[in-house]
Formats: sequence, C-alpha cells, structure tokens
Amino acid sequence: MMKPLWTAIATLNMLAACGGGGGSSALGPTAASCSDADKKTFVLAAAREWYLFQDLLPATIDASAYATPDAFLDALTATARAQSKDRGFSFITSINAEQAVLAAGTSIGFGVSIRTIANNTRIIVAQVFEASAAFDAGFLRGDEILAVGDSVANLQSASSVLASA
Repeated sequence: MMKPLWTAIATLNMLAACGGGGGSSALGPTAASCSDADKKTFVLAAAREWYLFQDLLPATIDASAYATPDAFLDALTATARAQSKDRGFSFITSINAEQAVLAAGTSIGFGVSIRTIANNTRIIVAQVFEASAAFDAGFLRGDEILAVGDSVANLQSASSVLASA
C-alpha cells in the first residue's frame, strides 16, 4: 500500500491535538504537552516517517537551535528545496487553517490539492489522493500546472489564470 502523497509536514494539522479539534496521532503532541520543543520532536518524527525525500533529510540536526517549529522545518527541508524537489508543499498548518482553505475552495474535488507559489504566479500540486481521478490521471505531488484549458487551442497560462482570479 502506498503512503499518502503528502509530506509529513502537511499532516502537522494533527498539532490541533494541542488545543483540541479531533483526530489523534501516535506521533503528535498531546494537550498536556504542546511546547515548541514537543512540536519540533513531532516535525522530525513525522518527516523521518512520511517525508517524500527522506534521503535528503539531515542525518543529525539539533532542533533546539531553531526558534520555532517552522524554522526547524525549513532547516529539515532545505536540501530538497535547494534541489527544486520540495517546491512549497512542506509547511506547518493547523486544523483551522486547513478548514479555511477547504472552505475557500482551494481543494479541488478531483483528488488533488494545490498551492500557489512565487507571489501567486505558479500552481503546484500539494497532494494527490489515492484512488482519485487525479491519481488515475498520473498527477504527482510536486507537479507544476503550467496551463489550464479544455483544449490545446484554449490553454491559458497558470500565471494569467491566477492573475484573473
């Protein structure tokens, strides 16, 4: 069975266990332990288990050297980003932020979730769900959507679509 096509970091919405909001994770902090140190421990454990580019994670890293879990995540994923492999889909989020994204319509009903990067000029596939139309069509996490249209003659660049949104 394939692991979900999201980075562990996108699963950090499980950090909501720190303040309630459903779900639980053996990796995640509990309501009784929700310090930044606990969050960093979770970030590292989740990355070691779920991160797509595990071979690019540092062999050793001192989490205490980073002020926030976000800074720690940036350090963990720096090599993959430098190689243009992790193109903006490793991030820390919360249940509330995820629900706001879904409510805003950013999640597409074909089994794919997207992110915009580069000042909202590029569209990157953030997640592809197994057994979905996007998965069956061959979409992969990290793919860039360059243009949108219903035929080759009607293609609009992603940047122009985003500019008109």
